[in-house]
Amino acid sequence: AFDEHTRTRRPLERRFPRAVSALGDIFEFLDAHAAAHAVPAGVLYAVRFVVEELFTNMVKYSPSDGPGTVLLELTSEQGRIVVRLTDSGVEPFEVHEARRRIDVADHGF
Repeated sequence: AFDEHTRTRRPLERRFPRAVSALGDIFEFLDAHAAAHAVPAGVLYAVRFVVEELFTNMVKYSPSDGPGTVLLELTSEQGRIVVRLTDSGVEPFEVHEARRRIDVADHGF
């Protein structure tokens, strides 16, 4: 879908349960998007691999005790596919803040 206000494509999105058993549905979602946008098989393979790794890590290492969901957003345009995974029910992780904390802990600043 095209957003007339921002003049960009809106991502196709779907929420999945934060459970390894959701991977089959995630792959079906990715495959359908790839088919609709003529994504080459090699690119789809790489996207599936990366999404599987990220999603599995979200399931395994989530600090949340209860069930949650992961939002998967896909955008394809100008020969690119953009994938965004957002885990609900957890605190946002800012890599730069984490690095600062490690530096302080390691160096006693």
